[in-house]
Formats: sequence, C-alpha cells, structure tokens
Amino acid sequence: IVHLTELREPQEAESAFARAMKRAARSGFRREEAQLAYYLGECARLLGRYQEARARFEQAQRLSRELGLAEEAWKANLGLGRLARNIGEDATARVH
Repeated sequence: IVHLTELREPQEAESAFARAMKRAARSGFRREEAQLAYYLGECARLLGRYQEARARFEQAQRLSRELGLAEEAWKANLGLGRLARNIGEDATARVH
C-alpha cells in the first residue's frame, strides 16, 4: 500500500498486490480478495489501463456486497468514481 499511496509506484505495488491476490484466492480469503481487487484497480487506473481498472473495481464491489463489507464496497464505489472522472464522465463520477 505504501508503494501505491505514498511512494506513487503503482507498478511496484501492482506486483505485490497480484502476488497477494493469488495467495488470498488459493486460501479462500474473500475479504482480502475484495480489498486486493480494489488496490489492483487503483494500480490499473493510475497506469492508464481503464478497462482493467473498471473490471477490478466492479470485482471489489461485487465481492464486498456478497460479503456485507460496507467499507470495502464504499472504496470500490470511490474507485469507480475516480475512474469515471479520469475518463471525462463527470456525471457518472458524481453518481458514484
């Protein structure tokens, strides 16, 4: 998370999040999968890979809703709003 939020190194962060996602998926830790999907979405968004970012944020949102994780669902919605803003969809950003 530090690589993403403080050091602004999304590629480095993405690598670590991808490894953690594989471990979480193998272990069945769905809460962590939701969190990691959000962070992978943020990495993709910052790297300009907007379709991938949307897919990750939607994955995080779906998992969060399935598991009743309010904070994680809120973050996924925030990610979708930021993404909409990045691609010039201001009305959609406001909805999120």
